Amino acid sequence: MDPTQGFVELPLNESNFHNDKPYDLPISDRYSFVDGVHKLWVYTTDKPLSKNSPTKPRSEIRIRGYDYSSGVWQFEGYGYVPDRTTGVSIMQVFGAAPPPSTTLMLRVYNGSLYYYRAGPVVLKNIYNRWFRLNVIHDVNASKLQVYIDGVLKLEPNGRGGNNHYFKFGVYSQNDSSYYMESRWKDIKSDEYIYERECGNMPGFAVYYRYPNSQRVTYGQFIKWLPDVAIQLVVESTVLSADPVAQKSDGLEESADPSFNDVVQCALVVGDYKGAVAQCVAANKIADALDISHVGGASLCNGTLDQYLKMSCSPYLKVVSAMVNNDLICLVNTRPLKFWKEILALLCTVYFGLLVFVGYMVVDALEIIEKAHLVT
Repeated sequence: MDPTQGFVELPLNESNFHNDKPYDLPISDRYSFVDGVHKLWVYTTDKPLSKNSPTKPRSEIRIRGYDYSSGVWQFEGYGYVPDRTTGVSIMQVFGAAPPPSTTLMLRVYNGSLYYYRAGPVVLKNIYNRWFRLNVIHDVNASKLQVYIDGVLKLEPNGRGGNNHYFKFGVYSQNDSSYYMESRWKDIKSDEYIYERECGNMPGFAVYYRYPNSQRVTYGQFIKWLPDVAIQLVVESTVLSADPVAQKSDGLEESADPSFNDVVQCALVVGDYKGAVAQCVAANKIADALDISHVGGASLCNGTLDQYLKMSCSPYLKVVSAMVNNDLICLVNTRPLKFWKEILALLCTVYFGLLVFVGYMVVDALEIIEKAHLVT
């Protein structure tokens, strides 16, 4: 089964990943990213993450920007643990009612994955193979679910707390090996495609489901959105199902129904940036520009800038230079034979400034002349 069904995937990029590593070492000494694989390692002799920390050595990635205190959240990633790594936490849900500091820890001991140290075995023979890990945390129900390769393996209770976030990597625990390592791949950075039903492939991601703790379909999920959004989706569905009632507005429609579904998914959940990205990828620039206006000035300006950079039209190169106030670049790159056009453009753009400077020069000359007459 797919544990992500009914969830909305949240966008992740580099700003959402924070490396916790020995405080006296650069990140590159305990972390690498090669060919799409994030490798994290640590030694028992390493320092903790800060000078005054009483904790053991670690090299972890903490997902930030998505701390949560309610609702239903999910972590997904593909993990790999090489042999001889033992006595280490490779994934945790941070936050709990004291004295514990975590709601969940998945630890490796002698080739098996455990729930903490004395807990049940989640997976045997974990060494030297990739596995898909999904951890679902229902805060309000105080329940967690751990899936390995799509199979439910563990359903522990929550441990309280009012602030949680996900971490993965290697964090030394009791009876640890001298060297500890884990690897993670298929991280989706800054992607805005929603749900398995919208064509999403499993990878490393954070998902959010609200407010019901039961697994739901996408159709059920949107019932909790504002009434206006529901009505829009219902009306759109009715119109699509009744070709006789539809009237052509003369605009081109996508021949790919999956594209329409993906864009509609993004619009319904308010991810205008994701909808714009889909339209740009499908070369529907007019749609992208229209949607970007709904997403605010920043998205609108960014979309316009992207469009201008993509365009091969010479006159749009001029527009891009004017919009970005980068006429110097235009002067430096345009062929010399167009010098008259460039000069005319500069006069057009800077006409007001030239007039203002001219008046200042006239005033200055008058002052000098009066001073000369006095002397």
